[in-house]
Amino acid sequence: MKFSVLCLLIFLFSCIGENISSTRKLPPKPETTSPKPPTTNRDLPWPRYQGQGPRGAGPSDGSVNQGEEEPPTPVAIELRNFVDPFTGHYKSKLTLPKNFAGTLFIAGLNVSQLNGQLITVRFRFGRELEPIDIRATVGGTAPGLTPQVAMQVLQLDMKELPFDRIRLLYHLFDYTDYRNSTGKEDFRNELGELLGPTTDPLDSFLYCRGLTLRDDPTFQGSTENRKCDNKGERCLYTYASLVDKGLADDENLFFNPSDPQIDILDKGYLNETSLQAIKKCLPDNNYTANLKGVLNAQSVGSGSSELSYNDPVVLKFGDVDKTYWYRGPYRALDFKNWGIEGAAMTYESSTEYQVVGIYQKNYIAPGDANAGYVSMLFPRPGRMTLRRDVQYWGSENVLEERYLQTLVSSGNTMYMDGCNLRVTNMNIFSNEGLSSCNIIATIELITTDEEGKEISLLRRPDNQLKLQIIRPSLIESETMGGAEVLYQSMRSCSTNRSCASGECCFNNRCWDRNLISKCASEGEVIGYLGIGETCSSDLQCSSLCCDQSRGVCSVHVISTEETTLCAKAPGQTCVDRQFCRKENLTTCYVVKTGTDPLGKIECALRCYFTPTFGRCRNGICVTPPQSAVPRFDPVNPDCSEAIAPPIVNENGTITTFK
Repeated sequence: MKFSVLCLLIFLFSCIGENISSTRKLPPKPETTSPKPPTTNRDLPWPRYQGQGPRGAGPSDGSVNQGEEEPPTPVAIELRNFVDPFTGHYKSKLTLPKNFAGTLFIAGLNVSQLNGQLITVRFRFGRELEPIDIRATVGGTAPGLTPQVAMQVLQLDMKELPFDRIRLLYHLFDYTDYRNSTGKEDFRNELGELLGPTTDPLDSFLYCRGLTLRDDPTFQGSTENRKCDNKGERCLYTYASLVDKGLADDENLFFNPSDPQIDILDKGYLNETSLQAIKKCLPDNNYTANLKGVLNAQSVGSGSSELSYNDPVVLKFGDVDKTYWYRGPYRALDFKNWGIEGAAMTYESSTEYQVVGIYQKNYIAPGDANAGYVSMLFPRPGRMTLRRDVQYWGSENVLEERYLQTLVSSGNTMYMDGCNLRVTNMNIFSNEGLSSCNIIATIELITTDEEGKEISLLRRPDNQLKLQIIRPSLIESETMGGAEVLYQSMRSCSTNRSCASGECCFNNRCWDRNLISKCASEGEVIGYLGIGETCSSDLQCSSLCCDQSRGVCSVHVISTEETTLCAKAPGQTCVDRQFCRKENLTTCYVVKTGTDPLGKIECALRCYFTPTFGRCRNGICVTPPQSAVPRFDPVNPDCSEAIAPPIVNENGTITTFK
């Protein structure tokens, strides 16, 4: 028995290694290395989710890290929406004028991580991805979808007008759903009231077509669907470009419309010559009588009531008849680079399909970009404001055939083709008008490391938020909310008859009579003389400033880069008060100065100099009226109407506070 136990013990000890220690060795501590600073969004550490790998791409292994505590991994920063500076609403698509000078807010999640960093927001515009960099700061929080959710806000100061030099290379298209229960567009509200298409360039249903399919979040692409070419398919930001066109001559050269379909010369529309008619907008329909009437043509086509592509149009020039060719009212620009094609371009509104293409009708085939009509180009048919007795081509309903109408009283016309609105609101120097726009493809958040290398703070550039930039606009408030001031609205004209009642035309602009003192008389030559040329009237000078003491045209410039004023003395002629000299007026207020030991408000009379433009009355500069000095008894002061001390601004204006 003892021998058996002894053998068993020998066997057991033979299975155990020779080196037996009474203490347990810990595994060696791994070497630590300084992390390489990330230089791109691909190098940024992934947020820590439950489980391993990015975005929690696997189940957790249940292990517990007992080593050294790692530094916290930053969570993902997400941009969610813009805060509309006009309405305060949150929007994934925002439209701003290119001279916006307020504050732009971008809301997002986990933006608070950026506190203490120098942040740059990089907007990349259009198909060319043109970059614009703007410094930003973290500016607090905004309410989220629920009271428990708060989004941090990036604040961008736009006072330097960073978008002012952006070229507006693209065009707005109106994709508002105007359909009724039958699927036809009737442009009425739920009560049956005729509202017509929108004319507001800030409307949220206007889309700037200036991106590639890759950067268009409305396009549902896949490996099987790489083109926007099916009826009803949505690619609302994808590039397509249209302009209005006129007739074609024998050399296939097209006229560019420059005049609306109105009686320009006050001789009756039917008495206008073909030299005027050839400049008119073409109707956006296929009615032969409409085209023949607009152009005062001798004949159109072969006698059919409906137009065909390439119909001959005969116009009379004196005793000579000349033939031109009708090839639709629109010309496609750079068609080979369009991202929308085939059946997606042209189809009619129906209960099944809202039109989100380019045209509703086409003379040749749905994919022919130069033969379409009834376009979605902004603005669609609308009303013009004209004076009494002006003749024009319009209709009571939006998409009907137009007829020659006469405005009985000054005011709005019936509905006219959208081309009329576009040609009268075109800046010929910048080639920008009502439909002109640009749009961001992506947004990036950028900072720099100690070596000055750029670091992207987003996983990838954001292409979901869209900022559309449109023509410059002057709005009556600091944040540019409110109605446009007419003299900056780019309404162009050739005679006073092109303007509304209470407006007049010179230098190709309609001016509100509340802004100027007089209109140029019909036929008077105005606005042609340069600086230093001899003049006898302000209206002869391109600057609208004729120096009467020297008899030459003088400089008058007010811009962000330069301010040089005409500064006419009282008694000299003027067009507007801004041409009159600034006079130093004294403005006095009863101002709060503090409180006495009993808590009673104390006050004093304070006076300030305020440079003020003279008045322009009946075309003559006069000294502006001096405001009355408030009654004030220093011995027994009445402080009941006293105000807080005003602020004198750099431009000489005074801001007062109650």
